[in-house]
Amino acid sequence: MAMISIDGVDLPAPSDYDTPNFNLHSDDSHRNELGEGIFYLVRSDIYKLELKWKGITSPEVALIKSAISPPEFKVTIITEIGRITKIMYPGDRSQKMVKYSEDIDKIRWDFSVNLTEV
Repeated sequence: MAMISIDGVDLPAPSDYDTPNFNLHSDDSHRNELGEGIFYLVRSDIYKLELKWKGITSPEVALIKSAISPPEFKVTIITEIGRITKIMYPGDRSQKMVKYSEDIDKIRWDFSVNLTEV
């Protein structure tokens, strides 16, 4: 099984795979006059994936871009407790050509995207 799959489509293994989690606080969260935090937790442990692929082919870029094109999708990932599936949405993408070739399938790209849990 692939390291990451989106809606059942196995993606190439990324070169960098970061999985920060974060908490969501309400708009009423603030600091008081003493600088103490007054936080109202809405939700905790929201997953984010920071993914980077280095030197991948044009068909691999096309596969990844196709998989992340819907507004949200099911992502199966590896964590310290095993495989989990989360509904996520894509953030900004970055694509950089790192090796040109006349043959489109031999061009090499660096590609990155962040995925955030809904």
